Amino acid sequence: MHPSGRPSGPGIGGTIPTDRDWRGHWDGGAPLAEDALAQVGRTVGGRPISPEQIDRLTAAIEDALDLRASDVLADLCCGNGLITVRLARRCAAVVGVDYSRELIAVARRDYGAGNISYLQRGAEEIGPRDFPPPGLNKVVMNQGLQYFDEAMLRRLLTNLEACAGRGMTLFLTDIPDAARLRAFYDTPERWAEFERRRAAGQEALGTWWSRDHLRGVLEDHGYGVEFRVDDARFTAHYRFDLLATKG
Repeated sequence: MHPSGRPSGPGIGGTIPTDRDWRGHWDGGAPLAEDALAQVGRTVGGRPISPEQIDRLTAAIEDALDLRASDVLADLCCGNGLITVRLARRCAAVVGVDYSRELIAVARRDYGAGNISYLQRGAEEIGPRDFPPPGLNKVVMNQGLQYFDEAMLRRLLTNLEACAGRGMTLFLTDIPDAARLRAFYDTPERWAEFERRRAAGQEALGTWWSRDHLRGVLEDHGYGVEFRVDDARFTAHYRFDLLATKG
């Protein structure tokens, strides 16, 4: 059973849904790691990724969103603010949103700036009052869509429509690719572990999304959709990025 009460199922359009209680995992779960990258799962084999990988991700976001000095940006599922503070250098205002009390506390303590505000709530719960005039026009979500199901995503898109002061551009990074599931769980042992954890409602990565499914949801809400993969990023063999534009 999904934590929202939705029954488990085989998925929609190839998407493999998550049944894990991710809110409980990130908000009040295990103590935070000391390393900022480990706190937000930016690790390989348990070790933090390189500074070059963070630089590359930041550059990909800045390029995809074409960040400008007049932009009001939402960083959804912002975690500890490690990326948020970098993006804030290019924008008029940034609102970082995450439902983890612990991570938002770290963000406010270690990754603040005069044009950043941090909110502790679910990303899909945002509203127009959360953003300064002239209103929200750009959104990034890094490695966060894996914690969503379709209903949550549709709620987010509906709320973004109410927040938009101008056109809207979304960049969702590092989405687990349902078509590449076996590229990640690439040995019999890893596959068995995936099946064991999934059966127990403790899967490691959450929802594995089908590109066609995502395209359909975004197009239902009036967005044009482009998928991207940066082969130099450490997640390229099993994740993709999504750029969506409207207006």
